[in-house]
Amino acid sequence: MNKIRVFDFSDPASLTVDVTTECFQPRFDNTLAMTAYQKQTLILTTEGQVVALKQPLRECLKSFCIQNGIYQYEMDAYYARVKCR
Repeated sequence: MNKIRVFDFSDPASLTVDVTTECFQPRFDNTLAMTAYQKQTLILTTEGQVVALKQPLRECLKSFCIQNGIYQYEMDAYYARVKCR
């Protein structure tokens, strides 16, 4: 029987971090969600792990966008859609 884990990203402090690292490269094929967490980035992977990346979310998103060819005007449109800055 598979064990089901529930991830509540509305309260990142309640999540159990499986790995803390400096060298995880978030990509579309290995990342489900990212959020800010104590000046780091908390990442939920496709494998069900919670990874704390020792990099601020802003830097992580910038790197993710560069690696995946996502341009600023696209990000502006995405953020406007979800009503975020």
